[in-house]
Amino acid sequence: MNRHLLFLVLLFIPGNSWSQELPPTPPIALQEEEKNTIPLPSVEPEDLIKTTMAQDIASGDYYQLLSWVKSLGLDSSGGVADLRTRLYAHFKVTPLASGAESDQTITIETAYGTKYFTIEKVDENYIRLTGGVSLNLRDNKQKVDHHITADEILFNQTKNNMTARGRVVYKMVKDGTNETFRGDSLSFNLDDWKGIFYDGVTSRKRSVSGSELDFNFAGDTIKRNQNDMVVMEQGVITSSIPSSPYYRIQAEKIWVMAPGEWGLFNAVLYVGRIPMFYFPFFYQPGDEMFFNPVLGLPTKPDRRGSYLQTTTYLLGTKKKDASPLSFLQVDEGGTTGNKTEIRGLYLVKPATSAGIPPQKPESKDDLMKIIVDIYSNLGAYAAWEGSLSNLGPLKKITFLTAMAASVNVYSVGTGFSPFSTGSFKADQPLWNQLQRNESYFFNYPIPFRLALELGMDTDWVKLNWEYYSDPFMSSDFRDRTENFSMFSLIGFGAKSTTVSEKSSLYWKAEFILSPSLTFLSPWIKTLTVSNVKSSLEWMKTPNTRPIEDPSRFWFAPIKLAALSMNLSISGDLLGSPSANISNGSTEPPKDPINDLLLLPEITAPWSSKENTEISKTSDIETPLDEPLSPGIPLNPPNIQGNLSITNLKDNTLGDLSLTYTYSPRFNQQTFFNQDLWTKPEDMDWKTKYSQTYLNEEGRVGLKWSLGGQLLIYEQSMNYVRNTRLSYGFTESMATTLKNSHLTGDAQYNNYKLNQSLKLSMVPFLEISQLKSTQVSYTLTSKLWENKYTGFDTPNLTGNYDYIYPEWTKNGVTSHELTSNVVINPFSKQELLSSTTYFRTTLEPREIERSLTETLSSQWGLIRASASSGLKYTLTDKNWKRDPLKLNLDLGNETLKVVNSLDYDFDKSDFTSFSSNLSGLGFNMRYSASYGTPYNFRLDSNNNYKWIADIQQSFIHKDVQISYRFPIEKALFWKNRIEVSGGINSSLSVDLQRFTSSLFGFDMNLSVKIFQVFDLTFSSHSNNKSIFRYSQVMVDSLSGKSSLLNPWEDLLKSFYFWDEESRKKS
Repeated sequence: MNRHLLFLVLLFIPGNSWSQELPPTPPIALQEEEKNTIPLPSVEPEDLIKTTMAQDIASGDYYQLLSWVKSLGLDSSGGVADLRTRLYAHFKVTPLASGAESDQTITIETAYGTKYFTIEKVDENYIRLTGGVSLNLRDNKQKVDHHITADEILFNQTKNNMTARGRVVYKMVKDGTNETFRGDSLSFNLDDWKGIFYDGVTSRKRSVSGSELDFNFAGDTIKRNQNDMVVMEQGVITSSIPSSPYYRIQAEKIWVMAPGEWGLFNAVLYVGRIPMFYFPFFYQPGDEMFFNPVLGLPTKPDRRGSYLQTTTYLLGTKKKDASPLSFLQVDEGGTTGNKTEIRGLYLVKPATSAGIPPQKPESKDDLMKIIVDIYSNLGAYAAWEGSLSNLGPLKKITFLTAMAASVNVYSVGTGFSPFSTGSFKADQPLWNQLQRNESYFFNYPIPFRLALELGMDTDWVKLNWEYYSDPFMSSDFRDRTENFSMFSLIGFGAKSTTVSEKSSLYWKAEFILSPSLTFLSPWIKTLTVSNVKSSLEWMKTPNTRPIEDPSRFWFAPIKLAALSMNLSISGDLLGSPSANISNGSTEPPKDPINDLLLLPEITAPWSSKENTEISKTSDIETPLDEPLSPGIPLNPPNIQGNLSITNLKDNTLGDLSLTYTYSPRFNQQTFFNQDLWTKPEDMDWKTKYSQTYLNEEGRVGLKWSLGGQLLIYEQSMNYVRNTRLSYGFTESMATTLKNSHLTGDAQYNNYKLNQSLKLSMVPFLEISQLKSTQVSYTLTSKLWENKYTGFDTPNLTGNYDYIYPEWTKNGVTSHELTSNVVINPFSKQELLSSTTYFRTTLEPREIERSLTETLSSQWGLIRASASSGLKYTLTDKNWKRDPLKLNLDLGNETLKVVNSLDYDFDKSDFTSFSSNLSGLGFNMRYSASYGTPYNFRLDSNNNYKWIADIQQSFIHKDVQISYRFPIEKALFWKNRIEVSGGINSSLSVDLQRFTSSLFGFDMNLSVKIFQVFDLTFSSHSNNKSIFRYSQVMVDSLSGKSSLLNPWEDLLKSFYFWDEESRKKS
């Protein structure tokens, strides 16, 4: 296949002789120039620059193009397309033609130097990249990325060959799989990816038994031809550590022909340094056997013994594991999902004639297979399993039919055997000495073990059904694999997955209902039916069988949920979409405020009838032309239009709606009398008792609004009902157990009916200074409720107290009046705002009243607020003042000062104060509070300690200072050196007990030099004796401590060579 390069990002620094005539070098150009040591190129440098200019412009990102146009003095506005257009016009080059994606893309990421030259004898053009070269090759057809870093890369443009030398790191990434090669050099052709790798190691991650392992391949040479075949000379393969691996395969030659198809010549398997197996020659075919045989040897915890597992696919193909011995291969597509045919014992792709397209692969969702397994200890297992999709109304159907002929397996010594200790007799037939397993299909005995599963999915029902004759059927025979490799002994290839025994069975039929009742809108707006299902639960139940017999447990039905469902319905019983309840008159509505208050129209005393008419029809200022009287040069104030509320003009009697919601939940379940079933034959499907649950919630709400938010009336009734009924008790049930169920019913049954009333008003909607003011009235009360008080055993009924509407604390749950007066005198509300909030409870609730006033203002970078209030409770029977809270903030996010002060009127003293300064990495905070002061003095035992005073007062509390200086990825030397880290320090001084003060200092530094080293240094220090740096603090300790020099002490903490000094610091 011919492949073409889309672009090669190579820019060159011109020589001195023609540098003045060439355009400025773009920012993505390589940074250094090598001296010519071989014949001069046959292509003029200027022609080369012009040839690649369009590619340079097309491959640049936004910031590269922006820097380029700025260096040329061009307009730098707009996006990437605008910048490219200006560069195309400036250099007078034609943009690259847009079209289909190129087969290959090569992008040079870094390089210190570049050189273009031609060897005239062979007429070949070369490009040499030197110094920390990093490039990426994208194969767009195969969707593979090849990333190469090396000291030097030589590119033959004529033959499309590439050679990398010196500290070569080659990575191939495809579909999330990453392979890495490290070696001395590599050479390959870009057309067919044929290449050779010298003296290196390649690694690749593989999933083995659910774990990710790194497989390492090393060889003197690793060759890959154009057919994607890999040949390794003097190769070593291991999934252990690369250096001194615990196990490895060492071969004179290793072939990898295709994914999963490989061979070894003169190979030895080593465990440590000991050779364990010798393989003169080994070949692993890539095609799979049609019955997928898997051989296995017994492991210590596996009682099944050696086994042969086979899987024959009638429809679909197995999921093929990635081969560990597939590496450095571009095409890793296996036979999975492709149409295959049986040829001999193998599955192969069918041959296609010329002009006849290959058969399309089968649906990956369709699957049908036959399983036949044989175990040396346990017995045999056969199953028919499948998954089919889109079969008429069936969206998907899955099924399993499995039978097993097994025997008891005994623990003998350190292993397992189908014969118990001392039971084997050589003179008797072998089959007669085995204890064959029997099981049950429901309560009917069968001579084999059985597993059945069925799942169906349609648009309206989902069905899941299963039956297992015993809980161990899955763990004994479902723990299997379909992929096998001789080298699974050392971790190459997948192993079987762990399958646990079943503890329960679950049958379920779930119905999907989506009724549409749009024709009943708005009376029924939403109708949701959910969780509609029927189910049957089975539980693992013991049987009177020996411990080696898998039928020692069986599944018995315990609960049948005949029907459970949730319903939700809502709608509007009465509503006015535009809410205009009127008599249909076409005349404009009158002002409702005047109509409600029955006020006459008000006119100015100086106005004439004509001016009055103007004022009715216009809000435009219309000053009078004539003065009030001759000789008095005064004009009256401008005539204002009628003050009206716009929303009221649209709706004469407001918006009215009556809505409802109703949400019932129903569940019926029956419990079987499994306590009397000691073995499967006893199962008679008789029930113990049944229960039915009904939970209901409903709400009817009436809402009337006038003028939008001017006046809103809301009232609702809420209904809750929970009922449970137990019935169908078996005659053998004890009376106490039956009464306990009935008592539970009586406790569960509960009925509630409540009402809620809310009246709210925003009286000043049209006055901007008061438009946030609101007044509301709320009343919530019980209308009816039953309260469980006990159970009447003789009559088998519950006793209840019934609550009816009553004007008491118990009957009225909430009754209050609130007002929130907000005054914003200026158009900019932040300049000054006053909020007065008042709340009072009303009878019969216990009287509580509160009044809170808050003033806030913001002017530029200054923000201030003050708040206080009054509270009244029936217990205190007087008004109490809330603390006065003052706040003052200065600055912005860069530098900010936050102050707060609280004053308690009852204590006649300040209770707290704090001042915080933050910015530029610093944070300083001082706080004081009303509390207990401490003094350092002698106690009753004549010992010095901190002793609390009896009297509380407003005291200094603490000072906290912190500084943070982060270093966020500083880059040097053309981004080759990366430095990051930072300093974090904090000081906390307890102004009452300053010996509890603490100083912390954290420092970390990270230096990374690309492909050289990574250095990380961190230090953490805590100082609990910070008070010893203060002469005042030391003097107040009555000679119990000495003064230290802080800088000397801090320096000693970094004396890593002097441990004693560090301990004393």
